[in-house]
Amino acid sequence: MVVAMGTHGLAEHTSMASEALNPRGETQAAWLFKSSSQRVEERASRLLDGLTRIRAEVHAEDGGEFYRTMENLMAASIRNASSEVVVELYRLKAKSMADDAGEKRLFFYQYNIEDIGNKKRGEYIEIPKICAARGEVWCEPTVGLYVCIIDPRIPKVAKIDGVAVPKPDENMGIMRIPVKYVINALGGEVVPGNILIYENAMRYAYRFFEGDMTREELDGVIAELIERGKNDRTTLDLRISAGSMELSKTESKKMLMESEKARHFPSIRVEKEFGRKRYTFSYDNSLGYIIIYFPLD
Repeated sequence: MVVAMGTHGLAEHTSMASEALNPRGETQAAWLFKSSSQRVEERASRLLDGLTRIRAEVHAEDGGEFYRTMENLMAASIRNASSEVVVELYRLKAKSMADDAGEKRLFFYQYNIEDIGNKKRGEYIEIPKICAARGEVWCEPTVGLYVCIIDPRIPKVAKIDGVAVPKPDENMGIMRIPVKYVINALGGEVVPGNILIYENAMRYAYRFFEGDMTREELDGVIAELIERGKNDRTTLDLRISAGSMELSKTESKKMLMESEKARHFPSIRVEKEFGRKRYTFSYDNSLGYIIIYFPLD
């Protein structure tokens, strides 16, 4: 279902990852006395306001050039695709980009496998099961880019298929930046379509963290992680092992879930301090995402 959180006005602020997420002029004590439900509602509202503003700025600055370029590139990719499977994949990606080009209402989505109606209306985001188990709700400000928070009202799951679910922290937000959106093969970081999607997403990320870290600082951390992780085979090896004939069905399911955990909570990570705040950056090269944990307060 869609989690109806917040309004979508264009509020003035300087840093999405800091002061915009906590009401201005409110003392820390007053904030702490609020219920978890009140805090998540206010955080979600301010995030949606800020992300809506950022989206408007990026679209105005770009003038539609990004979407026109991607439309032509994806059309050529579809014509030159080697199989029907690849053609269908490219068509789905192209549709996502075309849908993103128009007017788009931002919302936080809560995982619901039965929510087919919302999927048809476009109010749907495919949240990985292990992330949904932590109470994560996701917003997609632009194609492939996700901003996530923990909703304390959602029941949590400690284990899936025998695999421990990472503990959630409702005081941390998560940004997932697409590095290999079009093609997620090893080495896909340099594919032109992937680069264009990444550069578009980074326009949002730069504005989101503006005031907390510079563009050069953000670029530097990401470049370091991609270099460390571009040839990592952790997830691939886990998925290959899960298909072993020697494993039972239960063991195979557990191995597959271990691979999902490795994808969404990768071990290739680094902690950095910017503006007296601690951030955790990680990179998963199987899906091709930079994952940033940032403090909400």
